[in-house]
Amino acid sequence: MNKRLKWVQIAVAGAIVMISACSCSSAQEPPGLPEYVKQVEVSVKLGPSADLVKMDRDDVFFTVRNKGDKAIKELTGDIVFYFPEGSEAGRVSWIFVQVNKAMEGIAKDEKKKKWRPLAPGATLSLSSDKVIFFAGDDRPLQEKLAPVWDKVRAEVVIKKLVTQ
Repeated sequence: MNKRLKWVQIAVAGAIVMISACSCSSAQEPPGLPEYVKQVEVSVKLGPSADLVKMDRDDVFFTVRNKGDKAIKELTGDIVFYFPEGSEAGRVSWIFVQVNKAMEGIAKDEKKKKWRPLAPGATLSLSSDKVIFFAGDDRPLQEKLAPVWDKVRAEVVIKKLVTQ
């Protein structure tokens, strides 16, 4: 009887851990994203690993497509990186679009578009170098990804969308 009770306890503990893990992962998805999110397509491509060691080379490339009929005022999300075997390596929060006149004034060239509304039907293509992208606390993630950079996969999870 003691063996059976022990197995039941182990099974219940395992179920609790699995339920907790599922609850945590679904809590990462932001509640209340507007229906318009279906009209937004965001993709990420990574440049070649040879460019990671070159200064003034962009390493992460973003494309945002507004396929709907409203302008996007704010679009933020996480870029989720996956190791070649498919496990999640880590995440970086990123601003794709955010209307901000002060930042628009500071930004150079094409980067100004990030700080303006993204018009209906428009596509925005921008890039970032690893120094800016992995700044601050995300440097350890860069160091984990660098050896397998050419085999890393990246996806976007939209966290916030504001339209006008």
